[in-house]
Amino acid sequence: MRVLRLFSLLLGAVTVSCAYGLAWQVFPNQPAIAQLAALFVATNPQFIFISASVNNDNLVVAATALILLLLARTLNRPPTTRRLISLGLALGLAALTKQSALLLLPLTFIILTAFAMHERSWAYFWQWHGITFGLAFLVAGWWYVRNLLLSGNIFGLRSLFELLPPRPDWPTWDEFVRQGNYAWRSFWALFGWLNVPPPAWVYVVYNVLTIVGVIGCLGALIVWWRFNRLRLVERTASEHLARAARGSSLKLWLLITWCLIVFVSVWGWATLYPPQGRYLFPALVAAAVLWAAGVNTLTPFVWRDRVGLWLGSGLILLALAIPWFTIAPAYTAPSAPSPAEVAAATAVDATFDQTLRLRAVSVSETDLTPGQTLSVTLFWQALAAPGADYSISLIIVDDSDLVILRQDSFPARGNYATSRWRAGEQVRDEHQLRLPETAPAPCACRLFVSVTRASDGAAVPARLTATAGAVRAPLSDLRIEPRLTEAGLPNPVALNFDDQIELVGYDVNRRSLAPGQALDLVLFWRPLQRLRVDYVVVTSLRHAASEETAVSVDWPANIEDTPPTDWQVGRLREEHYRLTLPADAASGEYDILVSLHDPTTQFQLPVNLTEQAAVLGRVRLR
Repeated sequence: MRVLRLFSLLLGAVTVSCAYGLAWQVFPNQPAIAQLAALFVATNPQFIFISASVNNDNLVVAATALILLLLARTLNRPPTTRRLISLGLALGLAALTKQSALLLLPLTFIILTAFAMHERSWAYFWQWHGITFGLAFLVAGWWYVRNLLLSGNIFGLRSLFELLPPRPDWPTWDEFVRQGNYAWRSFWALFGWLNVPPPAWVYVVYNVLTIVGVIGCLGALIVWWRFNRLRLVERTASEHLARAARGSSLKLWLLITWCLIVFVSVWGWATLYPPQGRYLFPALVAAAVLWAAGVNTLTPFVWRDRVGLWLGSGLILLALAIPWFTIAPAYTAPSAPSPAEVAAATAVDATFDQTLRLRAVSVSETDLTPGQTLSVTLFWQALAAPGADYSISLIIVDDSDLVILRQDSFPARGNYATSRWRAGEQVRDEHQLRLPETAPAPCACRLFVSVTRASDGAAVPARLTATAGAVRAPLSDLRIEPRLTEAGLPNPVALNFDDQIELVGYDVNRRSLAPGQALDLVLFWRPLQRLRVDYVVVTSLRHAASEETAVSVDWPANIEDTPPTDWQVGRLREEHYRLTLPADAASGEYDILVSLHDPTTQFQLPVNLTEQAAVLGRVRLR
């Protein structure tokens, strides 16, 4: 792992070097731009994070940066055999690493073809393309042939779509905006598995830097265009930059074109799956050169040699500090609890597997509402060195023994595994439990804890003060009170069905029933727009363990009422459903599902941007 991470760091260094070289090719004899471009890449916290990881992005980004540098040099003078060989090997490595790099092939083809036509030589055309694309095929072609033979698709996307089905419909504009914001933040700094963000002010800093660079870049392009078109005499610092870029128009268009190609490809990917900022990294060096040119344009000429030092020092300090105040705290092992903390908590005294003793528990509050977050702190003591990993399960059940919430995790969010605990050591273990929006209310509940052996997934026995042999220990009694809207709706929710209609509340007459009994369900709808189709509302009960549907109803009890296409936009609509369980239904827990279907195409409307049906809690069949 460490060898591969060192290799990734080497690839990151190649990318930074190519950024410097590419800036020098586009703006010769402008060291300030080259320095800023290299610093833009080298101080990007997400780029550092990925470069220190085992990730295939590192190779494709380095190969892409090298390809752009070779293409920029080719735009200066006809390619040499050595450069063509390097270009072909880099194209092959990039195409072998990620399929998104295939977009470099037509760009390279166009540039080589244009030069061959300029030389008016078919010999050059076949020689240059033969060397470049022949080597690229030797390096990467076998992989695509293998995909074709194994899956019948040269890109192997059929296997991907079977494993991770893409979304069936085009995202809405609001969803694009949300995904764009998510991708933009993860382009700069979003660590862990995209779940450890820095403070909000960090994004403000990078947003300001980006805006300054974009404004300066647009100004530089305008000045460069006027200077080259009208052949102006150099009088200002911006025209000095334009003069330096004279003859580099094709290189500038190369950078701009590649940035647009990558952006459009990521935009297209966002129609299938949520995008990430690292998907934009193939355009990182090109964007860095344009940004550096923009900053250089807005910098007064007398400060131009020093702006790299000032701005670079700030970027370096920020990049060095972010891991210490963002990443390190997220992975810090918990400190030992003080005797006063344990004494102030509620005593439990439960022992699991004769190894882990739960001494006390602290619960933030006992009166809750659906959607609220509950803080639970467990105080453990290792009676002996565990020597194995255990996972902790916190479970909230109602008075019918129906599980409302179950959360499994390793102690201290995985930062301090039990296999590292020493005999006699005490550990503070903090958990955050968020009640589902569809939690039943009002409801008297109880919080339990259980311990599972990670090696085989078996729940270990718990020995309480008075009893032994149980697998879970009670921690606290809870009470869930309903949240009522201004309109007095019970169990308010916000379930959006394809931006067409919203489920804003529901109610059920019981949470426990027997075979043959009926469950009455009331749904409160609010159309968000004039419905185009008389959608069918499907309500069903699905066994939580086997995922088999026990009963399904596809029409409300008040069927004589107005069809959905005549429902008024924004007006609440109350619909009643009755689900009668068959006499031979298997006992257990059942999820209450609600979905909307087009009766003609059977297309199911997505719920809150997912393809799953809405889940309105559970009922128990006894």
